[in-house]
Amino acid sequence: MSGKEMKENRVKRREIISSLPYVNHVPAALQISRMMAGSSILSVLGDLKHFRGADGKDGKDGAPGPVGPPGPRGLPGTSAPTQGGSVYTRWGRTMCGNNSELLYRGFMSGTKYQNSGGGVNYQCLPLDPEFSKSFTGNWQGTAIAGVEYETKNYGVFDGAAHDQNVPCARCYTKERPAVVMVPAMRSCAEGWSMEYEGYLMSEYYRSTSPSTFECVDKSPEYIFGEESNTDGSGIYFVGIECSQGGQCPPYVGDTPLTCVVCSR
Repeated sequence: MSGKEMKENRVKRREIISSLPYVNHVPAALQISRMMAGSSILSVLGDLKHFRGADGKDGKDGAPGPVGPPGPRGLPGTSAPTQGGSVYTRWGRTMCGNNSELLYRGFMSGTKYQNSGGGVNYQCLPLDPEFSKSFTGNWQGTAIAGVEYETKNYGVFDGAAHDQNVPCARCYTKERPAVVMVPAMRSCAEGWSMEYEGYLMSEYYRSTSPSTFECVDKSPEYIFGEESNTDGSGIYFVGIECSQGGQCPPYVGDTPLTCVVCSR
């Protein structure tokens, strides 16, 4: 077919197709196209795109296809930085453990053992206090005293510890926001870091002023120059009472309870 004939054939085909209701008679248009020598379905479709349907409206969307298979798993994201930490007191030492940050050093203090009132918990008083105002008139307040090791010669601490005053350190764990003291244990649970281990201690059981139980470091330091016996406040080893529900065994009476401070 010559070029001129092909051009005339194309013009004639467009006239025929344009006269049809395009939307409703696409099959008929394709049938006519096939009857024309030298024509192809692709060429007809190329011509159909030049014309709009008879009603001038777009067709409706077909039904959605089936859901495809899940795509490949994405790359793991980076871990979010751990925010915050926690603060604990290391009783009996002037330094912190497990790469914790030292906030300040001080000495252990508590309510005098003869007093029936006052605070129950021990305080780690800093060595360089800052004051605001002084009292005027007669003093009417609560007294707080330094705490002494009341460890006798039991062979647990060095014999020189008895009647020495107890130092302390306030420590910040940086990226480990949880801290727990576990009595009667020397190791931490899996995934936890040990800050220090020691012995569970408190005020004497017959003291007028009760106190909290605290974990005092197993290798205690002393505040030198304060070795005299002042009997202000003291800490004693703690043992289990087997005859009163103490779960013996596995606990053993007359044996000082251990403790451990853990962080995570």
